[in-house]
Amino acid sequence: MTNLVASPDVPMARENTDDAVRTADQLRRVLPREMVRGFRPHARRLAQSIITGVRQSVPEYAEPLEGPFAEVLIAAAQSVILRGIDALLEPKTSSDDWTPLFRSIGAIECGQGRSLDALRAAYRVAASVTAQYVTRYVRHYGVATEVLTSLRSIIDTECERLCGLAAEGYASAKAGTSGQAARRRERVLHLLLAEPVPEIAAATEEARALGCPLPDTLVAVALRRPDDPVHGDLGGTVFADLHGPRPCLLTTADDPVLAELPRLLPGWRAAIGPAAPLCDVRSSLHVAHRALDLTERGMLPDAPVIDCAEHRTTLMLFADDLLIDNLVERRLAPLAPLTERQQERMLVTLREWLATRGQVCEIAQRLRVHPQTVRYRVNKLQQLFGEHLTDPQCRFELALATRVRLLRYATRPTRSGEFVVE
Repeated sequence: MTNLVASPDVPMARENTDDAVRTADQLRRVLPREMVRGFRPHARRLAQSIITGVRQSVPEYAEPLEGPFAEVLIAAAQSVILRGIDALLEPKTSSDDWTPLFRSIGAIECGQGRSLDALRAAYRVAASVTAQYVTRYVRHYGVATEVLTSLRSIIDTECERLCGLAAEGYASAKAGTSGQAARRRERVLHLLLAEPVPEIAAATEEARALGCPLPDTLVAVALRRPDDPVHGDLGGTVFADLHGPRPCLLTTADDPVLAELPRLLPGWRAAIGPAAPLCDVRSSLHVAHRALDLTERGMLPDAPVIDCAEHRTTLMLFADDLLIDNLVERRLAPLAPLTERQQERMLVTLREWLATRGQVCEIAQRLRVHPQTVRYRVNKLQQLFGEHLTDPQCRFELALATRVRLLRYATRPTRSGEFVVE
């Protein structure tokens, strides 16, 4: 191989050599051993230069690095430099495993609150400072340009590898921190939903420790998991339990995440309960669960997200099945002798009669039937219900019972030619 460094016979290495030095083995053969050994006293100085360069070039590291962590960084950099020198002097030198050390450095940086971009920028600066320092040193020995290029390449590769280890530690620490925060937010949720009495004081303290103090009111969101659930990041303002037997979450009524639920929880079904004070968040969740049940029964629209505020009447009507069934049976008993098809026709007419205060022409227009047909049905209703049609309390209960019965009719599968409730 062509000699690429100065020797007693060759004051300067020939720069027009055809051989490109690309590997550490090649460098080991062409670099003077005394030059490599002579770099050992420079190791700590270079390590300190790296720290200074990072502080000057990366804003997130502008604050002075002091104390034990600064010494750890300097010692780590110095150790890597010394090990690199030893590897060039002796190919069989044992290779230290830097994985635990540099992963721990990444984890510490995550704990300090610095960004991963800043961490990567710091390693790029470290590579640049090292390359410049080494270049100045080896030029005193007349090292050829090709060797300098290879040295820089090896420095860049090693710094990139160590940066990768630190990034792994950073990501692992961040995942652990995120997981811990998620578990603490889940604890806040369960404290607020505790039975028989919510543990508001404990929930408030836990939320404050998380950096997201509780507001006066929250909305509960009941969830139904799909068969293969996936979910996005709900953010730090949402208290969620996505893995329990009855998944749900709590947040503020104006939280933008509510509008993003279809994207963040693809395939899930969600019902947003009404806003409630902290002491009664369970009631909001109860209403939301009721909305999911009614959706599955076909009494509310089949949509990924149901806002209970848009369906208050239906939710109130079906708040208690036993009571509403009793009301329907009692108030609509006069229709029992009729066939099911006749009952449906009379019910839609009764609904419109109650809504329009008996305006025959308006009822006919709404039902798209002849006014005489309406008069016939109204007369029949008066025969069946008698004075109940004029009593205010009975009229109110009739309106409720009619709405419930028609909602239930609307959920049945229709047969060809069957009357369909409009």
